[in-house]
Amino acid sequence: MDVHSAGTYAQEGGPATAGAVRAAAELGLDLSSHAAHGLIARDATAAELVIGMAVEHRDAIVDAAPEAAARTFTLKELARLANRFPPEPSVAVLAPAERLRRRVLAADRLRRDDLDPGDGYDGDDDVMDPLGMTLETYRVVAHEIDGLVEGVVGAIFGGPRVSAVGDATLEEGEP
Repeated sequence: MDVHSAGTYAQEGGPATAGAVRAAAELGLDLSSHAAHGLIARDATAAELVIGMAVEHRDAIVDAAPEAAARTFTLKELARLANRFPPEPSVAVLAPAERLRRRVLAADRLRRDDLDPGDGYDGDDDVMDPLGMTLETYRVVAHEIDGLVEGVVGAIFGGPRVSAVGDATLEEGEP
């Protein structure tokens, strides 16, 4: 199973920001050689799952590749839905690609069938964009993304569940 990164508004070949590189390094990830790539419709169409950081990204992907709509989510949206996956014991014995396919179908079904998400949902499915903000903001966002990804991966492939809402908070007045 391959994972690729592409942006809906990416500057082709651009590096990660210094704040992103440093915050990721503190989590054990090396973004120093990252080069941005723009998402093209055929990439979204071919993908088993497409994840954006904000609703505007999800909507841009769906506009460019409508056939990928059922497989396209924001990270927060997918994490929130994944926390509500019904138990499916047979998923544990399936190959990872089939687990992913079934869980993406379940997430889309939950999204379409659920008029009242409940569980304290505030209607915000965006991960904050730290561009131009402080290193501390990058750290907060990196920790939020880390927790959301851990929750999604755990819900799809097995493992501990993590809240769909990151624990990291930026206190008023912090740099």
